[in-house]
Amino acid sequence: MEIKSLSELHGLNYSVDDIISISQTKDVMSFFNCIGSPKPTHLLLYLDSCSGQYTQKDGTKLTAKSGDIVYCPIGSEYTVSFFDYNGDDSCTIGINFMMFGESGQPLALADRVTILRADNANYHSLFYKMANLSLTNPMSFSAHKSALYRILTELTEFSRRTYEAKYSIISKGIAYLEDDNAQELSIKEISKMCNVSEIYFRKLFKEYSGMSPNEYKINSRIIKAKRYLQSDLSVSEISEHAGFSDVSYFVKVFREKTGLTPLQYRKSLNNS
Repeated sequence: MEIKSLSELHGLNYSVDDIISISQTKDVMSFFNCIGSPKPTHLLLYLDSCSGQYTQKDGTKLTAKSGDIVYCPIGSEYTVSFFDYNGDDSCTIGINFMMFGESGQPLALADRVTILRADNANYHSLFYKMANLSLTNPMSFSAHKSALYRILTELTEFSRRTYEAKYSIISKGIAYLEDDNAQELSIKEISKMCNVSEIYFRKLFKEYSGMSPNEYKINSRIIKAKRYLQSDLSVSEISEHAGFSDVSYFVKVFREKTGLTPLQYRKSLNNS
């Protein structure tokens, strides 16, 4: 299963399915154990007016507070004890779901239980909307998907803003690498633009994107090329619009990244 962080998910064409949400009050929630029975789906759990102590299979402990969102990936095993109830309205709202990448491969946000602290008041209303949908309109799959996409979008945008603040020192270099019309510069020259050494620029950029500057630029161009392939433009025109100077090189790289030639990819779109 491919793991993509929230900041990486921001730029992906992903899909969600098999969505089930459930709300539990303090009267029925106290302890949960799935050690020996790995989670069959992903779970996002919102804690309202309570806390939770998670113990993972390897013994690692995590404490989630009221307002936190806990992500439990498919296959995870853990126990959780809830406490610090603050009134009769204390509850948890969980969303079970599956997530897939553009080519249908399963995706995960992490390989273990993770606490997401996004400090966003919107999550309260967004999770309660999901809980309400499960009661009032359980068969409206599109409504459930729309609500979950909204939650994931809020999470990814917050993560992206956090990353951008942390890596603001190389923001000019990031913008330059995303500009297909910019003059070709070496990574050393782009590093000078940010007033940092090439080694430090490469280190920060790897942390920021999960890939090297050149890999990032190529991937950005392939994403643009996929969009252009939905139009009637020729392969040579798409190659130029996506920032490739040579058509043969564009076809070669596109096949390496997708397993298909540009024309085969266009045909697959028409047949889907």
